[in-house]
Amino acid sequence: MDTKNEYTEETVPVSPVDREKSGIRNLLNYRSPYIGDNSNDGNLLNALPLSEFGFAFEIDPDGMGLTVDYHTTDWYFNDDLYIEKALVYNSVCIFLLIDNVEYINWNFSGSSYHITREAVGAGYPDYAVIKSEETGEIDLALFDDCLESEMNDNAFVSARFLSMFNPSVSPSGSALQPSE
Repeated sequence: MDTKNEYTEETVPVSPVDREKSGIRNLLNYRSPYIGDNSNDGNLLNALPLSEFGFAFEIDPDGMGLTVDYHTTDWYFNDDLYIEKALVYNSVCIFLLIDNVEYINWNFSGSSYHITREAVGAGYPDYAVIKSEETGEIDLALFDDCLESEMNDNAFVSARFLSMFNPSVSPSGSALQPSE
């Protein structure tokens, strides 16, 4: 939620990455082997893009999933692919930082998007090299090069979004494709 009233329609950021808040060096504070830490999960979501719209979340401990309900409509703030950029960035970050998350449902007023760890691994070309399978460590330079710096490349973001998220009907004029 924009409690400081910093944003207007003209000043909402088009790149989801505010490095002070959402950069990997800050997000490492929320690294966890388990999805079940409510406080950690909430703090991580609050540090990620889209948190400015307010949200509620629910953990599925049996299915190892996370459902995030945003208090906005996805198409309303989607200038310059802001929602796609944020969903790609947020999804990759959560799967990198919380070891046992298997799926995430991102819900907006009227639309939902579903993503799995497997889909991120298959649809994001550098996901496997950012986090070492052997050590579990995140390579910060590769994160910057392979994820954060790519968020202003609309063609890259659109391709990653379409390859990672379950597509269905798209609102006109947008690359968004919510899942059913």
